Amino acid sequence: MPRNNFRDAILQAITYVNSLPSLDELSESAIKQGIVLRVLSAAGWDTFDLGEVHPEYRSGNSKIDFALMSSGSPRSRNAATPAVFVEVKLPGESLDSDRMERQAINHCVRSNVPLGVLTNGLEWLLLSCPAEVERRENRFCEIDLSGNPENAADELSRYLAKDRVISGQAARSAERALQERNQNVVVRRAILEGWRQVVQGLDEGLVELVATASEQRAGERPENRFVRRVLMEHRSELLPAQEDEFVGRGASGGSRRRPASFTFESESQTTSSWPDLLIGVCELMRQRHPDDFERILSIRGRSLPYFSRSEDDVHHPRQIGDSGIYASCQGAGVLIEGRAKRVVELFGYSSGSLTIQTR
Repeated sequence: MPRNNFRDAILQAITYVNSLPSLDELSESAIKQGIVLRVLSAAGWDTFDLGEVHPEYRSGNSKIDFALMSSGSPRSRNAATPAVFVEVKLPGESLDSDRMERQAINHCVRSNVPLGVLTNGLEWLLLSCPAEVERRENRFCEIDLSGNPENAADELSRYLAKDRVISGQAARSAERALQERNQNVVVRRAILEGWRQVVQGLDEGLVELVATASEQRAGERPENRFVRRVLMEHRSELLPAQEDEFVGRGASGGSRRRPASFTFESESQTTSSWPDLLIGVCELMRQRHPDDFERILSIRGRSLPYFSRSEDDVHHPRQIGDSGIYASCQGAGVLIEGRAKRVVELFGYSSGSLTIQTR
């Protein structure tokens, strides 16, 4: 079954889960049977076959709730081996526990299992655990089934779909996602530290910028030493506001706007997320330019394509209809908005022909 079909089946399972009246009243066994196994089945796993989904799998002196097994080789008669460990916690139990996460990682590393999952039913925490790599951070993806079901279905199908797990694609995608996440953390910390040093130390370049801006408003350029003294006097009230705003934008990955709809020329469509908006715009271009729609493959970022025939070439891939072309749906709203405008410009329209209504 194509991954897109797994995604649709997983989305149906998520819809069912979100319709349950009160998850907090369910037992751990009920979560396993009614939610976890339902999601795994939707992802293509035969939950009745111990060679695919092994409950209470023995790892050292511990038992793992579920082990998703990779098929053995018929030619070499190798037995199936675990490819993903899934550990289920109590409903409502927070997964944000260093002890819990470290225990799951140790189980994976000890058994040479590349992917680990912690879940309490609604929340799913994914861990990349390559045995040959010592890491301080293994968490690469957090999924909330109740937050954004569409995105949750994308992520679960990307990392837990049976065909991708068995082929190793899921583990490779997880490793790339973890590397990118860790790099983003390092860069973000460096940016914030640089910002603090500039403001707290009153870098000369910052003083020059403030002096120039003051001249434009007051008609007279203040001396740098006066600018420095004023900023020092008001640093306590300026720094927190500026830093909070900066951190807020960084932590959310960009603007918190969400799209409500978009209009291209005279045609309007409602949308609930930035990825849906991008796919909707691409579908419109495909309908209008079916013969040369493949030109979209030429749109690239600095180092990676934004569109590809291989879903492993792009981040957070979503297929554009049945075109066989996948769009990268990763990034803040402002980035995806820019990507959508590049698409319409590619096919000869002005960026102004696409307007986006947000909420």
